[in-house]
Amino acid sequence: MAYPVSDRFRRAVTASYRFALSGEVIRSGVTVATGLQVTGGSVTVSRSADVRRTCSLTVVGVPRDLLPSSRNRSPLTPYGNELVIRSGIAYPDGTAELLPQAQGLFEEPKGG
Repeated sequence: MAYPVSDRFRRAVTASYRFALSGEVIRSGVTVATGLQVTGGSVTVSRSADVRRTCSLTVVGVPRDLLPSSRNRSPLTPYGNELVIRSGIAYPDGTAELLPQAQGLFEEPKGG
C-alpha cells in the first residue's frame, strides 16, 4: 500500500535528509503514550506471511510510571495494547512527515 506524501516529502527524499521516527501506544482506540525514544530495531515485511509485518524495537528513557509491574498496569504492559511505529523525514523547521511502518499488538519477547 502506498501512503500519500506531500511534494515537500518527495523532494526531500531524493536528497540528504534527517530521519524521523515516532512510537506510540494505543489502548482501545485511545493514544495512551507518545514520544517513545526508539534507539534501534527493525521492521520486517512479507507479502506471503500470515502476519505481514513484524518489528523488534529497543526503547530507552521510558519514564518510571510507564514501566509495567505486577501491581501497575501501564501503557507498555504487553497485553491489550497496540504499538504504532511511524518513520519519515525531519525537516529543518522542526516539523516531520511520518508514514506508518508497523502497527500491532504487544507480545512478550521470546525467550524471556
